Amino acid sequence: MKRLLNCVLACVLLLSANLSHLSAEYDFEGREDYYYELCSQSDLSSSDTKMCKAFMEYEAKKQNDLQEEIDRINDQMDELKKDIANQVKIVKQLQEEAATIGAEITVLNTEIDALKVQIADLEVQIAENTAREEELSQRVTDRMVSTQRTMRMNQFIDFIMGAKSFEELLRRVTGFETLVEYDESVREELKQIRIQLDADKLALEETKSKLDDSKAILEEKQKEVLLKKYKADAILKAWQDEFAQLEAEGNQISGDLDLLKDKIAEIGDAINEIPPTAGWTKPIASGARYTAGTWAYPQGGIHLGMDLAAGAGTAIRAAGNGIVITSVNGCPTYSSGLGDMCGSQYGGTAGGGNQIYMLTKIDGVLYAVKYLHLAKDTVVPVGTQVSAGDKIAEIGSSGNSSGRHVHVEIFRLGTMSIQSYLRSWNGNLSFGCGYSSKGLSTRCSVKGSAPCRERPEEFFGY
Repeated sequence: MKRLLNCVLACVLLLSANLSHLSAEYDFEGREDYYYELCSQSDLSSSDTKMCKAFMEYEAKKQNDLQEEIDRINDQMDELKKDIANQVKIVKQLQEEAATIGAEITVLNTEIDALKVQIADLEVQIAENTAREEELSQRVTDRMVSTQRTMRMNQFIDFIMGAKSFEELLRRVTGFETLVEYDESVREELKQIRIQLDADKLALEETKSKLDDSKAILEEKQKEVLLKKYKADAILKAWQDEFAQLEAEGNQISGDLDLLKDKIAEIGDAINEIPPTAGWTKPIASGARYTAGTWAYPQGGIHLGMDLAAGAGTAIRAAGNGIVITSVNGCPTYSSGLGDMCGSQYGGTAGGGNQIYMLTKIDGVLYAVKYLHLAKDTVVPVGTQVSAGDKIAEIGSSGNSSGRHVHVEIFRLGTMSIQSYLRSWNGNLSFGCGYSSKGLSTRCSVKGSAPCRERPEEFFGY
């Protein structure tokens, strides 16, 4: 527990320290709405996660209340980390709350878009009615001026009485009435337009006020999502660091070592006849989503392999020609989620779920390839000789996993043959490369010589 607490504190300090300089790399000014929407999403890439942390710093500098909330979260982290089970519950709750708020944000954005359209329509209508009002006002004004200038009462009488017949008299009276009615209709239209204009202007002000209210609510919701994601990421980072340490302290020796030795004895020289492989075969043929990279999780924390997500039943394929040296089966295909340590009781590493470890020689170099979180009852058994591209299991979510994916690691072992390596192998599932921080120190790019850890993305093209 003390180690976990220290891990949490270190995690929070690291997050806070990193935020202090990230925003200088980006230009968020004037594009806040875009970054709010982006950072409210799930399954962000490593680069987007880094950018969203920088955006939080940018927003924190602008809004003291957001920074105060982040500081409060950091102060309470030790209380949130009482035990692993509690961590998992908190993360799930935060993720569910963030998803709920995300749905509310979607509705708000739809409402805001509708209000903007409504405002635009009202402004067009007001502009059209204003133009019509001006036209009618001018027409009435011109008519009044013309009438005052050319017509007097005695002139109306002279006009009417100047008719030479009764029929002409009726026509002149009717024409005069029609002219008066026309003037009245113009004035009535002008009156109605002015009434409509007043109503439209009032509606416009009310709609703009509603838009402002909706934007304020949206901003609060967006900040709430960012805070929940920040808190969840801090907890996850602390947990992943703790899990890496648990894995290092757990069962590192293959429980199937004796079985493997028996299989080797049975196979004998056949192992030496395994043909060499030219080039690497991807773990998933197509349709995989790259969800986490090697050396670090998107939210921070040690991650010694890459994660690929795909649908249920997706085949996991052998990276090259070789032999399966450890096969772990027995964990439920769908685990209880983060914190499920299944794997060690079946001869693998803790939390790895159902697992496959194989040896393959590709382009003259011997490698061990590790596949974790596989579906139950789909893994091929120990001693199975495989060819590049053969199905060795199906994707699952066993062990310390929150969704269907396969975790892949690659260890460079040297240039010896598969059989000569097996004669001296002691069953260590890290192949002498360690776990946790030690695993990082044995990266081939750092250590330089075998045994060392390679970055799978560089071999599989992700």
